[in-house]
Amino acid sequence: MGEIYGLREYFEMAWKQKKIIIAATMIAILISAVFSFFVLEPEYEAGTSILVNRIENETERYLDFDDVVLNQKLVNTYGRIAMSDAVLEKTMNDLNIVMDAEEFAKMISINIVENTEIMEIHVLSANPTEAARVANTMAAAFVDEVKRIMGMENIKIIDRAETPQSPSKPDKKVIIIVNGFIGMMVGLYAAFIKEYFDDTIKTPEDIEKEIGVPIIGVIPAYEGAKHRAKGRGNRL
Repeated sequence: MGEIYGLREYFEMAWKQKKIIIAATMIAILISAVFSFFVLEPEYEAGTSILVNRIENETERYLDFDDVVLNQKLVNTYGRIAMSDAVLEKTMNDLNIVMDAEEFAKMISINIVENTEIMEIHVLSANPTEAARVANTMAAAFVDEVKRIMGMENIKIIDRAETPQSPSKPDKKVIIIVNGFIGMMVGLYAAFIKEYFDDTIKTPEDIEKEIGVPIIGVIPAYEGAKHRAKGRGNRL
């Protein structure tokens, strides 16, 4: 029973200070909306997928289990090659991009599709056209580098990157919802703190809590009685 009563008190405290909670929530939503729409720069993602195949002889029809396992291991190895300085620098040179290799690498991510022989190259850029160009150019540079290092022509580009039509980041809805929730939590905390340190007596129940004695009755104040008392005073 104590826990239920305590929970009810928390709800009552929150309801009393609902203006603070609503204000904090709305302020957080407004700030996050302004930040999302006017401050954060939109970023576009383009990607290309690549198939790794160990077998070079196209006349072979079947792959056994060992071939598949080896191909999957090659995908992990090729993922490292794709992010090598050689591939990155060749991509930047082909596109005439003047940028530090480490900064350029931050735009790119390699995804190995689990239990497959497929790897994906994803590029994130503020320019949608640049994102697609970098992804396609890097895929071609990667194929050339594998030929040079491994001496194998066992890579096929499945899908070329297309120019994205809408940004992938930031997710404005998520930002606004998360910040609105944080603002509500801040408002609740402020409301509870204010209510906790507020020792003024507002209701009969507050008197009972302070003196520890039950109240027998309450004398109501009537507006009509107040007006009559004022009228008598004026006549005197």
